[in-house]
Amino acid sequence: MLTRVLAVVFIAILSMTAAAHAQSPREQLNALAQQLQQVPTDRALRERIIKLSSELKPAPAIPEAAREPFVMGVTILKQATDAAGARKAVDLFTQALNLAPWFADAYYNRAMARETAGQYDSAIDDLKLYLGFTLTDAERREALDKTYAIKARAELASVKKAEEQKVAAAKAAADTPQAREAAFLKKMEGARFRSNLAGPGGLNWDNIYEVKNGELHYTLRINSLGSQNAFYGHSQPGSYLIDRMPYRDGVFNWTEPYVHDAITFRISPDGLSLIKRRGGADERIARQ
Repeated sequence: MLTRVLAVVFIAILSMTAAAHAQSPREQLNALAQQLQQVPTDRALRERIIKLSSELKPAPAIPEAAREPFVMGVTILKQATDAAGARKAVDLFTQALNLAPWFADAYYNRAMARETAGQYDSAIDDLKLYLGFTLTDAERREALDKTYAIKARAELASVKKAEEQKVAAAKAAADTPQAREAAFLKKMEGARFRSNLAGPGGLNWDNIYEVKNGELHYTLRINSLGSQNAFYGHSQPGSYLIDRMPYRDGVFNWTEPYVHDAITFRISPDGLSLIKRRGGADERIARQ
């Protein structure tokens, strides 16, 4: 009994195998096309379909359902003015190729649409598939030359993208508080601020502040000592560098001699005045 069952199964398998082998090339093509609809990204299967279709004489017909999106894609691609329009054409050519994966012109036109959309690698892949068909020498030459041209555009796009990324990175780096302060100091290099003051007995002097190399240089210019014997340790009129103040956290920091007061100086955002803060009170010193 078991032997009889095994014999029946064996005969059934042989019958199925024979039926598969008995399929005509066109029936095989249709069967492969149905498989591809389930896995449209299977490149090996697509190449197999292209090879088989190229061997058929006459060539397999293009169904009307595939020709409609193809013609629509050609029309849209001709009128496309941006990448969005080109991507719509790509979608339509893809629809056509899902229904008729042996549609050579659809591969070529999808390559053109993908090039317009900036999808250079995919465009080159489509041209490689197109070159798998039986083409005339002129068609093959045109497709190969187009492949080289798209490769060149891809190289240029890669260089441009790298440069844009470099610029974006530099912009991001320049948008930190430290970078903004450094840029502001550079912009204010050489700025001078002066206040004129008078004291008892005819004393008259200028406080002069100048931004140099990222520091605030404070110069005392004694115009007249009047009845004073000395001022800030100087017994003669003249200009004297008192100190150089470092810049940190948006302000120049200084400790005044003799009285040892902690003072900060901050340049106004418009750069027109120097704001001196001492004991919680602000004094504005105009830019010269």
